[in-house]
Amino acid sequence: MVGLIRKDLNQLKYNWFKWYIISLGIFSLILINYYLKTNSVIYITFISLLMINNIQSLFIKDTSNGWLKWIQSLGIKSTVVICARYATLLLVCNFSAIISLLYMLIGIKWLYGMSMQNIYIICGSAFFISIIYGLIVLPFLYAFEQNGLTIAVIAIFGVCFCLNLQKSQLNYLDFLKILVRVK
Repeated sequence: MVGLIRKDLNQLKYNWFKWYIISLGIFSLILINYYLKTNSVIYITFISLLMINNIQSLFIKDTSNGWLKWIQSLGIKSTVVICARYATLLLVCNFSAIISLLYMLIGIKWLYGMSMQNIYIICGSAFFISIIYGLIVLPFLYAFEQNGLTIAVIAIFGVCFCLNLQKSQLNYLDFLKILVRVK
């Protein structure tokens, strides 16, 4: 399983996680914050989600180069491969949390003087959101391969829309009850 995790991390490192790109991204975000004079904490959520979405490239590469068929021919159980992907997801979430913490320490604390407690709360919240998002997206990637990310995002927005619709209907019913009592 450790070999599978290393393979996934090396593929991500080779394709996406290059230090100069990450450093340039953090530096760009800090400059944007400085020149636009905004305290944009939402960027750390985008950093986390972007890094998790890069896991989709692992599925595309494995499908295109026949790696999954090769693993199956070796007799490695599919549960080991799936557990390795989840472990990779957790490592990517940890890595994105470190990047987010660096951005918050350099960009927000230095420019705006936010307290360390608030920084830890925001980074911890972004970390848990990224884990929840990853736990939702990964099964969709297994089920629908390249289209899994799109279907997962549509499903997330659909559930949020339905929950919001249900909540708004309840508020609408309460509003109607108040109107009936007034008359």
